[in-house]
Amino acid sequence: MLSTSVLPQRAGSRQFNFYKIRDILASMATHGVFQSFVMVSAQTLLQTETDKSYLGRVAAVSQSSYTLVAMMSVPVSAMLLESIGPSKTLLLQAVVVLIAGVFARITLPRCSGYMSAVG
Repeated sequence: MLSTSVLPQRAGSRQFNFYKIRDILASMATHGVFQSFVMVSAQTLLQTETDKSYLGRVAAVSQSSYTLVAMMSVPVSAMLLESIGPSKTLLLQAVVVLIAGVFARITLPRCSGYMSAVG
């Protein structure tokens, strides 16, 4: 069987695998693309459906919630990295963001301000 490593190996060292890096970068790109759909949908919904007098407060709560979830994702991601590996962890995160983006896209047109914001 051929080795995928291009680096010299030492006894007892872990083999460096460029295919894993490719998978990780592809997973990160997928995650980033779908994350942008979620953020744009959320900001559009927030700005079009919130009364102008409450917009600052609602935006602050939204940002605080986003920050809290981001902080909680660090230990959860660490546990996933240890149990299923980096490629599958990033792919799982991308799938979760994709599902959230599709859900936001499906529910967004039902909002009254959406059509006036885009049309």
